[in-house]
Amino acid sequence: MQYDITSYDYKINQKILQLNSNLESEGYIWRSDTAVWKEKMISRNYDYFGHNSYAYEYYAYGIYSRFIPDTREYFNSAFINHWDWRERHGATDSTSPYWDGDPDAYFEYAIGDSIHEQGNGWMTRIHCQRCNYGAPYERCGSGCFLFSPVNAVEARMNLYYNQHLDYNLSEHEAMECNPYSNRTCYNGGFVSQVLRYIRDYGIVNESCFPYINDTCSCSKKCTDPEQKVQIVGYQKYYYSNDIDSLRKQLIEKGPMTFAYDGHATCLVGYGTI
Repeated sequence: MQYDITSYDYKINQKILQLNSNLESEGYIWRSDTAVWKEKMISRNYDYFGHNSYAYEYYAYGIYSRFIPDTREYFNSAFINHWDWRERHGATDSTSPYWDGDPDAYFEYAIGDSIHEQGNGWMTRIHCQRCNYGAPYERCGSGCFLFSPVNAVEARMNLYYNQHLDYNLSEHEAMECNPYSNRTCYNGGFVSQVLRYIRDYGIVNESCFPYINDTCSCSKKCTDPEQKVQIVGYQKYYYSNDIDSLRKQLIEKGPMTFAYDGHATCLVGYGTI
């Protein structure tokens, strides 16, 4: 990518290149890049770190740390060093028949910006568990148990049908209408209960029951949804420090809901630094 050397983008790019050079030479195990969240991240980082954010607003991947790790661990693996469902089968290559087309150009962020999101491939667009529809960013921040399994189901739909359906399913329904759980985005919950609901009842699209970053009645759900998705089942897999076993599950089964240390995410790939 080329930049006008007088432009802001050029200066940021040079800073990122210098950051990564320093991080690599000094032994840090994270890397920097342009962060689409940087406006909010800079503000939040100063609140958290004080005057020095330790470059966290440029975090891209790896294990972030303010300090150089004392030791590094290496292991032999039967698998390639990098796998990412966002880019498989040329999904981020405009010349490939599997190109995503990057249709997910609109992402409403807390500060009101519209972000052009690219490179999501077989995954659907980024979903925000906070700050939806003008709700305050700080409110209702424990909805990860909803977003993790719902986003995994959306990605599996794309892969199962071998095309970018990109369904946007309702996390709010999984919270408000679930008879297996009384947990909410205020107190967190269990991904297995969400998957059980999708298996037994199905789940409608977001437009039928939008996520409002708060609680409301299930009666708010529309009566005539455009889509409804149901899975036939799900399998629990317990990770026990066997990295290759986890890699095998990810490659063979596809993106998965992944809960660790009280937080749930959608696991899409892995890399090696």
